Amino acid sequence: MKLVWSMSVMLVLVFLFDSANRVSALTPEVQVNALKDFYNSTKGPGWYSSSNWMNGDPCENEWYGVSCDSDDNVIKLALARAGVSGSFPSSFWNLTTLQEMYLSNNHLTGTISEDIAKMTNLSFLLLDSNSLSGQLPEAFSDMKNLTIVRLFRNKFTGRLPSSLLHLSTLRELDVSVNGLEKVNFSNLRMKGPGTKLDLSDNDIKATLTPEIYRIEVLDIQDNKLTSELPDPFDDDQNFINY
Repeated sequence: MKLVWSMSVMLVLVFLFDSANRVSALTPEVQVNALKDFYNSTKGPGWYSSSNWMNGDPCENEWYGVSCDSDDNVIKLALARAGVSGSFPSSFWNLTTLQEMYLSNNHLTGTISEDIAKMTNLSFLLLDSNSLSGQLPEAFSDMKNLTIVRLFRNKFTGRLPSSLLHLSTLRELDVSVNGLEKVNFSNLRMKGPGTKLDLSDNDIKATLTPEIYRIEVLDIQDNKLTSELPDPFDDDQNFINY
């Protein structure tokens, strides 16, 4: 009888231990709240697909467009062309483990917060073809994993942040078709094969500097630049549309 009781106790303890482990492995609360706030702020019920959203844990229940790592941290948000409409809630930038953000071709409005600086793991930032506006934040200095940034076809104005131009990790930066007015080309640190910088269709008034020769593909058409590229063109570069 004692043996049976002991075995029962052991089974209960094992169950409790296993349950505790599973609970502790769930997505951190701050990330869950950020996703829920984003859903509510961007008219989640009206998305083209929101399978499993708001039900249980984002990682365990595989919320549509959400990918997680082995530690149940959110590392990818893929909701391009998903009917996402509205602005970013302040809590959204607490998704500090996010590595890839794909929110292109939606109806996002409002601004990008300075708090994006907390997303230091971000590698792909794709927010193109929305209705985001205002000045881009001077907050990219510590985002040293950024590789591809696509912000074209929005309504951004003002200066292209020096902290973004300073990132040597960038392979592609596309801010075309906005209302940007100022760029300090001397801050440009992108360089090498495969790099692309697209500043076309803005209102940029700036002087070109030798740093632009580091870029393999450069598009600066339809601006108000105050100088021209020197002749002859460097044969090792692929300058287009000037």
